[in-house]
Formats: sequence, structure tokens, C-alpha cells
Amino acid sequence: MSICHRTLASASVVAAIAALSAPSAMAGASHPAQPAASATSKNAATKKATPKSAGAKNMTATPSSARHVSTATKGSTKPATVRGAKSTPTTTARAAHAAPKQATPDSSVMVRPKATVRPAPVKPAAYANWAGYQASIAGPESIHGTWIVPKASWPGRDGYSAMWVGLGGGTAKQGELVQAGTESDVVCTAVTRGHCTKWKTSYYPWIETYPSRAQERVTNLAVAPGDAVEVTVRYAAKEGRSYFTLCNWRTNDCVGTDRKSTAPRGVAEAVLERTSGADGRARALANVGSPTFSSVYAKGKDGTRNLAGWPSTRITMSTGAALAVPSGISRTGDTFSVSYRRPA
Repeated sequence: MSICHRTLASASVVAAIAALSAPSAMAGASHPAQPAASATSKNAATKKATPKSAGAKNMTATPSSARHVSTATKGSTKPATVRGAKSTPTTTARAAHAAPKQATPDSSVMVRPKATVRPAPVKPAAYANWAGYQASIAGPESIHGTWIVPKASWPGRDGYSAMWVGLGGGTAKQGELVQAGTESDVVCTAVTRGHCTKWKTSYYPWIETYPSRAQERVTNLAVAPGDAVEVTVRYAAKEGRSYFTLCNWRTNDCVGTDRKSTAPRGVAEAVLERTSGADGRARALANVGSPTFSSVYAKGKDGTRNLAGWPSTRITMSTGAALAVPSGISRTGDTFSVSYRRPA
């Protein structure tokens, strides 16, 4: 999920994306979008629960094979080649930070804002392996989001997907990309007469600080399709560290950890991504239907706002044809969905 090498689509694709963005950024659709019309929205509410204890557990994590890299470079008209993280992740997580309060991780840092009255401008863009929103925020400090872990269905080939929130962009301009989310993958395990007859799915939470570390799989918080998860990522400038809290409200469990990192700058994201493999190339997107991000809000030097309160870029995943398309932002200013279209 790092933005180290983003590829903007051709002018014709961007024009098509602008058409997809025609509905108001504040108007959420309630039905699947047509390929050449409006985007999909399925604003499912995320259930809340009371955690088992007042403190988030220390997170444990191990290196993962997935790489989370955005692929968009201004001015490029060619499909992107994803560049992977260069460093090796650590295998154990560090001390947990402050516990969530009433199902809101890092509530002492982030206070949920009121509904956005005047939405900020939204512009369209096409990236090769991201779909969602990137908000422009001066001095980004934290971001919060919730979603239902989507089920990964066989898309005709091995498929990979990740939902995440993060700060920064992984570039010299946007600083380190610190992010956390959940993976939903499906891989063929048996082939008969050239056709896949059995496949295996995998679901897990993860964290990443790109480019200093590659993805780290969280090993002491289980997730499954249908679980309501809540994720907060926070950067503490005085400490030079990023803090992560991940909660599963089906199991009423939270874990937290921190990593040393440089400052994320200028942006924060809520994204559905097709991850890249060991060769650095983006893999096919798993069919995850139309998952919904909700309660998306972020804090910067100008305060805490819902997603719609920040100027943002609405990103369609495209390699010439759309792979996944985000809906407009809901009237509450903090919810949107992403509609799967094709694997690659």
C-alpha cells in the first residue's frame, strides 16, 4: 500500500473516471453502478461492541509475502509496474499504546467529528492498484476507519485484496506511508482439465511502515469474513513513532503496537488494493463484491474532520479498464463503498 510509484492512466481513462465521478461527492448510491455510469455504494453500518478489557493487547506480527504499493506516477500513460518495499520487517511487535474507549481506538487523540455540512472538492484519478480516497491534509496525525471484512471469491485466477487506512504516501514529497488493514485472498489449490476445482481463502490483519518495513502480518488477532473491524493509525511527531490499533468487534478484541517511522506528509487514505507479489508486480484483484468503508475521519494540524471535510482524490483502480470503482461519499461525510469490476 505504499505510494512509491503511482501510474496515472491515459487522458481517455481519466476522462472516463470523471464521468464516473459525476454524482455529487456527498450523494451515496444504493445500487450497483453500471460500468459507464455512476459508482456503487452499499453503506452497511458497522456494529459496535465493548472490548473485553480496558487495554489493547500487545500485537505480535510476522513478515508477510504481500506488498502494499500504490502505482501512480503523474504524467505516465503506461500501466504501472509496482515497486516493492526494500527493507526486511521485524518479526515481533512492540508495546501496545493507549487502549480504545467504547470501541474507538485512540479516542484520546481522535474525537469523532460532526457530519460534514460543506463537502470539500473531490477530483478523479486512476491508479493501477488502488481504489478509494486520498485526502489532502496538512500535517496528518491520525486516521480512523471501520469496515466489514469482505469474503474473497475466486475471480478466475489467484486473487488478492486488502482494505486499509493510512497516513502519508511513501514518496519523497509525501513521506513515509504508515498503514494498517485486513487481507482477503483466494488461491487455487487443485486443477482439473485446466480448470481450478478447489481454492483456499485466507484472511488476516496487518500493519506496514513503507518504505522502512514491508507488510507485517498480525498473528494474535484473528479475522474472518463478516467481522466488523476498526482500525486507527496515528503518528506522534515528538516520538518519531507510528501507533496502530486494530479491533475485531465480533470477538471483542483489540491489539496495538508502534513502530519507529519518519513523518507522513500531506495525505491520508482509505483504500481497497490489489497487492503485489515478491516480483514487485501487482497481482489480480480478488472478487470482494462491494465492501464499505465507514466512520472514516482524519486529524491534521487544522483539526479532525470526516473524509468529506478534506479536499480529496477519488481513485479508480484501472489498467485501461476499471478493476474497482469507489462510490461517492455518503451524506454523513464518512462512508463510501468500492465496487469490484474485474481481476486485472
